[in-house]
Amino acid sequence: MRYILVLITLFLLYACNPTPRKNTEESKEEADTREIKKRTVDRPTYTLQYYKDWNLDTTDTDFDIDAYFVLNSPSESGFNSLFLFNTGIDEEMHVNMQTEAHLKKTMKGAEVTRFTKWGNFTGHGVILKGKITGIWKGELKVFAHSGEDLSFVNVSQLIYSDSAKDARGIRLIESSLRLKNSPSSSSLRGGTTKQSP
Repeated sequence: MRYILVLITLFLLYACNPTPRKNTEESKEEADTREIKKRTVDRPTYTLQYYKDWNLDTTDTDFDIDAYFVLNSPSESGFNSLFLFNTGIDEEMHVNMQTEAHLKKTMKGAEVTRFTKWGNFTGHGVILKGKITGIWKGELKVFAHSGEDLSFVNVSQLIYSDSAKDARGIRLIESSLRLKNSPSSSSLRGGTTKQSP
């Protein structure tokens, strides 16, 4: 009988004094991020990284790794598209054109917020928040940066219910994009796409 009472007492002591656990959403996301390998796109005019679970859509008829491409998210509802130009552009005009098109078709009645910094760049940007195609709550982010010989427009879509799968990938693309010294337009081709170890 004493043996059973000792076991019950030990069990109760152990149950009342659990070991501390790191079970926050942030630490889980950090652990998940470390486990997913990154891929690097290294081209003559730019470099960026994306997670291996994102898909570089080479089937798009307009695909050109040096001018336009889309990265599709693991959830398949998010994406990041990048347009590259070997000249200066009117940032505000490009952002306004994208905003107008999305407000007419994709995000009617969306809340519009303007911003001027995206990753390492300054320029013109807009975040549209609302219901994508009238169904899913989410956001579209459009940003344009112009340099003398090299510019870009970036568009990303995030559906909030898929944030756990997609948000970190969008952040990685934004934080890793770097423009290189602009070569002459005749040498825009070349470079590599590689997977980090």
